[in-house]
Amino acid sequence: VIVTSDGVEVTQAIQNMSHLVPLVAGKRTVVRVYLSATTSTPLLVHGLLKARRRPRGRWHFIRSAAATYIDPAENGQLRVKREHETKSLNFILPAALRAAGQLEVKLARVWQTAPVTFFVPPLAARRTVTFLSTPPFRVRVLGIRYQFGTPASSAEPSPLDYTLIESWLRRAYPVAQVQWSQAVVSGPSVWPFGASTINAFVRGIRMSDVLGGVDDRTHYYGLVADTGGFMRGLASGIPGAPDPSTVASGPTGPGTFGWDTDGSYGDWYTGHELAHTLGRFHAEFCGAGGGAPYPFTNGQLSNADGAFVGFDTGDAAQGLPMRALPGTVWHDVMSYCSSQWLSSFTYTGIRDRIVQEDALPAGAAPEGRAGRARGRAVSHSGSVHVVATLNLTRASGRIGHVTAYDRPARRTTVAAQGARGRRSAEPEVSLRFYGSGPRPHIIPVVFIRDACTNRGDDVTGTVDTLLPAIKDASRLELVLNGQVVDTFTAGDPVGVVRNIHSARPARAGTRRSRAASRISDDSGEEAALLTWQPSGGARRARARAGRAPSPVRYTVQVSTDDGATWQTAAFDSTEPQARIDRQLFGEADTIKVRVVATNGFRRAVSEKTMATRPGALLKTQGRPASDWNPGAVPGMPGRPCGPGRPCGPAWPGSPGSP
Repeated sequence: VIVTSDGVEVTQAIQNMSHLVPLVAGKRTVVRVYLSATTSTPLLVHGLLKARRRPRGRWHFIRSAAATYIDPAENGQLRVKREHETKSLNFILPAALRAAGQLEVKLARVWQTAPVTFFVPPLAARRTVTFLSTPPFRVRVLGIRYQFGTPASSAEPSPLDYTLIESWLRRAYPVAQVQWSQAVVSGPSVWPFGASTINAFVRGIRMSDVLGGVDDRTHYYGLVADTGGFMRGLASGIPGAPDPSTVASGPTGPGTFGWDTDGSYGDWYTGHELAHTLGRFHAEFCGAGGGAPYPFTNGQLSNADGAFVGFDTGDAAQGLPMRALPGTVWHDVMSYCSSQWLSSFTYTGIRDRIVQEDALPAGAAPEGRAGRARGRAVSHSGSVHVVATLNLTRASGRIGHVTAYDRPARRTTVAAQGARGRRSAEPEVSLRFYGSGPRPHIIPVVFIRDACTNRGDDVTGTVDTLLPAIKDASRLELVLNGQVVDTFTAGDPVGVVRNIHSARPARAGTRRSRAASRISDDSGEEAALLTWQPSGGARRARARAGRAPSPVRYTVQVSTDDGATWQTAAFDSTEPQARIDRQLFGEADTIKVRVVATNGFRRAVSEKTMATRPGALLKTQGRPASDWNPGAVPGMPGRPCGPGRPCGPAWPGSPGSP
C-alpha cells in the first residue's frame, strides 16, 4: 500500500490552500494533512507530524488528535476532505510553536492501528507558514439587568451566555487573546426598550470606566437577555477610522435560529455587532441592508469552487468539537443568513482594524482619589459628558445621560458613519449650554448614525461628547436642524452621600432589620446591595424652591487596587441604592466603594473601604481597623466605636459590620 499526500493546510478559523489568510501568532492552530492510498478498502490510520521553527529550530513531534479513514473512493478529492473534519489527519500545534515567525511542518509517519507503517513521499507532505504578531481584542460585556411583566420579574444574561461569547470570539476572531471582562449592571429602563437606549447607557458607563483607568482601547457591549422580550441588536455607528469608543448592544438567549445548537445564540450575534464597531459593514444578503461590497456569492464563505473552508478549532471545556465549515454552506457573520462564521474578507478586515486600534493611546491616568481623609468636597467639575439619542425620521431626541467629571474635557468621539459612504444630507446637531452669561454656549456635535438597522426603519443615532464645564451651568438643550428637541435642567444641588453600607433587600411582607441587613459571601447571591443616605441639603433646597427639578443621579464605582483604578458598578441611577456584581470584587479581600452624586453639572464624591469576606482586616487612612468607625466618615458625625459597637469591616458577613 502506498500512501500519498493531497496537501497540507494550516488553519485557525478560515483558510484556502494558497494560505492567503494570515496566521495569528499564539492562536490555536490545526495542521490538516489530506491523504490518499492505493488500497481497495478504507484504512484507519494515525499520523505523526514534525514541526520546527525556521530557520534552525529543533524538531518537535506531534501525534494526530485522532485516527482517520483513508477512503480510496475519495483519492485525490481534496475538496471533499477539506469540508469534513474527520477526513484529514489533524494535528494541534503546541503553544511553543505558534510564536511570531516562520514554522515548517512535515508529515513524519503514517501507520495503521495494527502497526503497519506506510511510506509517504516527503515533498508533498510539508509546508512552511508564517505567524504574524497580532494584538489582543479588548472587550467588556455589560449584562443589562432589567424588569419586565406584572408583577415585575428580573432578567439578565445567564453564565452560559458570557462563556460562549468569550469562547466564540477566541475561536472565530483573528486574535490569540481576548482580554475579557464582564459585569452585570441595572439598566436604565424597564421593558420594553430598544438598543439605542442601551447603547447610550453603555456609552455613559464606558466614559466613567475610561476616566477611572480602564484601557481606552476596550470595546463595550451591552448584552440583553430575551427573557422579557427580544431586543434587536444595534451598533452605535460604524467607525471609518479606528475608534474603540463605538459601542453596540444585542440580545441573547437559548434560541437556535434554526442552526445554532450550543445553548446560546448570543455568541455569533455579539460577534456580528462587535464587528460593526471594528468598521465592518453588512454583507447584503438574506435581508441585510446598509452594507458594502462583499466578494463571495450569496454571502457564503467561498464561491462555488469551495476554495475557502471555515474551521472551528473547538472548545473542549464547553463540549464543542473541531468542525470543518464548508464555504458554500456557511455564511459570513455580517450577513443575515443562517450558519454564520467569519469569511476571509471579514477576518482579515477585523485583524487590520485591531492592529490599528492597538496603536492608539491606552488612555490618560485615571481621575484622582477623592482625598485622603475627607475626600468629600463638591466639585465644580472640569467637564460634562453628554449622551443623547436622536430620531431623524420623527425629528425627535432625548438627552439620556449628563454626567459631571473632574477631568478637563478631552477629545470628543471620532465621527462614525452608519452606512457606505457619507450621507448627502447629514443633520445639523448642536448643544446649547446655558451658564451665568447672557447667551448660551453653542457647541456643534457629531451625529453617530445607528448601524444594523433594517430597510424602512426610522433613522436613529447618538450624540456622545465631553464638554468643558462652564460656570453656574443650569440648562442644556439638544438642537436638531435648528429646533430644540429636548432640554436637560440641572438637578438638586449635590452634596456628599452619607452612611454607605450594604444590606439585604427586605422580603415582601417583612420589615428590614439589622439582622436581615447582612450579606455574606456564602449567601448564594451574585449581587450585593449597597445603600446610602442622600445629602440633606438637596432635599431642603427642593422644598425651599417649591419645585421638582431633575433628581440627583448616582454612579457607583469599585476599586480593588486601593483607588488606583475604578470600575463602574451602577450608573445614572435615581435611587439611593445599587446592586453590585460580585465579580467586580475579583479576589480582593477589601475594596474601595465610591458613590458619585451628580446633578449633571456638578458632582460630589464619597468613598468607603469595605471587606468582601468575613474576617478580612482593614487599614483605613493609615490606622488599624480597630480605630476605624464603619458607621461614619472621618471628620463627620457618626456613631463612635465602643462596647457593643465594634469597629471593623463594613461588608455584611464580616465582624463588626454596621
